[in-house]
Amino acid sequence: MSLIHCALSPHPPLLIPPIGQASLAQVEHSRAALEQLARHIAELHPDTVVIVTPHGPVAWEALNLLAADRMEAGFRAFSWDVALRGDLDLAEEVRTRGVQAGFPVTQSKEWDSSRWHFTYGLDHATMVPLYYLHEAGLETRYVVISIAAWSHRRHFEFGRILREAIEATPARVVLLATGDLSHRLAPTAPYGYEPRGAEFDRRVVDDLTRFDCTDLLALDDDFIERIGECGLRPIATMFGAMHGERPGVSVLSYEGPFGVGYCVAELTPTASPETPPASRGDETTAPSVSHDAHREARQTCSAPGENLADPSVAECSIALVRAAIEAWISRQEAVALPPVLPAALLEPAAAFVCIKTGGQLRGCIGTIRPTCRSLAEELLQNAISAATRDPRFPPVNAQELESLEYTVDVLAAPEAIDSVKALDPRVFGVIVQSGARSGVLLPDIEGIDNAEMQVEVARRKAGIGPGETLGLQRFRVHRFQARD
Repeated sequence: MSLIHCALSPHPPLLIPPIGQASLAQVEHSRAALEQLARHIAELHPDTVVIVTPHGPVAWEALNLLAADRMEAGFRAFSWDVALRGDLDLAEEVRTRGVQAGFPVTQSKEWDSSRWHFTYGLDHATMVPLYYLHEAGLETRYVVISIAAWSHRRHFEFGRILREAIEATPARVVLLATGDLSHRLAPTAPYGYEPRGAEFDRRVVDDLTRFDCTDLLALDDDFIERIGECGLRPIATMFGAMHGERPGVSVLSYEGPFGVGYCVAELTPTASPETPPASRGDETTAPSVSHDAHREARQTCSAPGENLADPSVAECSIALVRAAIEAWISRQEAVALPPVLPAALLEPAAAFVCIKTGGQLRGCIGTIRPTCRSLAEELLQNAISAATRDPRFPPVNAQELESLEYTVDVLAAPEAIDSVKALDPRVFGVIVQSGARSGVLLPDIEGIDNAEMQVEVARRKAGIGPGETLGLQRFRVHRFQARD
């Protein structure tokens, strides 16, 4: 029938509370994001969840599929286990189409714990997201796909076959890629330190945010070997399954506290059908929110608007940003969108969210092209990123919330220019680019007095040398500003 959602999950066993115990505090962002992701998936009521794992039985020549009537997962030593049902029809469709397209696939229809084993049951990369899905109350069928020793590019191509198989069955399917990023982010990392490990993680998060896997597919084998990852093939499979889409993307968290990169993200296909009514008479609920902040956003956004110049758009934008940051920092909760929004916030648009305190910058994250289905979703995503993931600052804490000032810049589409003379730093923002490196500077920034200075600052931000050739683009913004 359809692929309704995709997600990326990390899988260190310490993310399971009975195992992590005291160490769980060091992966708090990942834990909270996985809880949020699992709740969202449970609310979608999928017929089947397909999990692509790098730690099942890996063969050189073929992928391994598991979809038995009964499958087991758990960590017996920590008194957690669960029995799963497999979607045999979907698994057979994947196997048949894979073989026909030249992608050898083996299918296990019977549970064999000697082949799928980590402490007890399925491999740990599968069991970590399973734990959170189970805790969220999800009851569904599963297909577990263990990667082959193929290149990540070939896994991308297999992802396209996987999508065809999904669409050939009546199931509404969620695809979950489980994988950690570089295992070599710090001298204390389990496989030693590799300076380019952080570069790989940045590429993955950036490619997810922009939904553009061109950079990842171009990675050479030597680089991949050096940075020590286990998530690239599952991620490539997910990208392949979403090929041709422009999905809504939310990177819910990224952190690397033990020298290993953990990223939680979700992607919603543009043609995803509406969520069906909840079964067993339950009401379908939105993600839990900070109720005071959500009520404020709902009230402020109740008046319709026609364009960005409408005052209600500015008021609603700031209210959404404030609500998102307060709910996330106070309770690690996501804000659901209000039921009524100005029309301008329902259209896709790129935006930056900047936070200041006492007139000083406290965080600023944004996008130069839309990554979500609407400006409202873009603001919620970028607000949390500005508060928690700007590498120049530590995450915002709850004690700071009352003093924060918020600014939203909604970007018009960039246009290429031939010369610095076409810039006015009071009117236009600038994008500089040289090869794969790019830097962005918003307009009307204090201390940026002329176009040459504006380009110079953006160039330095991008790490582009003084003598390198630059491509230039300019853009206008609508700026909304308010103080809490």
